[in-house]
Amino acid sequence: MDGWPGGVVSVRMRASLAGCHVSGAERLAPAEMADAVARELDARARSRRPAPDNVVVHCEPVDPAAIACAPVLPVTTIEADRPLSARPAASELLVRSGVSPEAVDRAFCGLVAGWHANGPIRGAAIVDRASGRRLDTRADRGVRVSRFDYAPDAAEPARAALADAGLGHFRTAEALALATKTLWAGVSAELCWSDDADYVAGYVATPESGYCRFDRFKPDGAVGGRAFFVDPGVDVDVLIERLERAPLWIVGIPAVRRQAAP
Repeated sequence: MDGWPGGVVSVRMRASLAGCHVSGAERLAPAEMADAVARELDARARSRRPAPDNVVVHCEPVDPAAIACAPVLPVTTIEADRPLSARPAASELLVRSGVSPEAVDRAFCGLVAGWHANGPIRGAAIVDRASGRRLDTRADRGVRVSRFDYAPDAAEPARAALADAGLGHFRTAEALALATKTLWAGVSAELCWSDDADYVAGYVATPESGYCRFDRFKPDGAVGGRAFFVDPGVDVDVLIERLERAPLWIVGIPAVRRQAAP
């Protein structure tokens, strides 16, 4: 990374096994930290079980002057003890933000069984918040949110605030950052749980409620993934460009609270 002194680097990791996606991660890093970040993401991918047979870490310079800033979303952990009780609470949050019940149901079906005949997709599905119709045309690839991270002076305070609230897992900090960029980019609401079979937490993110996390959200056997709900008539190509290419530093310390499921 010596060619980019004082700059910023986008570091992106993708891991696969027998051609199937198993892991991915996105970071922005000051150039002097890029090698360490790349090694960290590579090690994370290789720690997965079953281990991937292909790991690619891609580094690309980013113009620091092009990086926007956005405040981190507030965090609410909603205390639902099983997916059956989490889903109504999540659906209510989405409907309250303007997503139709039909679109909510179709998105849950996509996260449980997959969005097409081949099952899960590697990125997110862009979904019309009124009709529930999938708007992107990327089949099993989906849309990847890239070029975002906590600002260098915000990363440790943000992670410390999460850890103090019992949310110290790296997945929570990364999901919160991703949800922050997703809403900043123009998505109306997000529904997500992991495609990792052993990780059952998930969340809903909306401008009104922030990042709402459920400890036990993913039903047994669900494939996982993300749904990005958008306004009817949105320019999907412009939105994808903003999600994938517009660089963003996330700033501030997240407010964290817990509440019982309604």
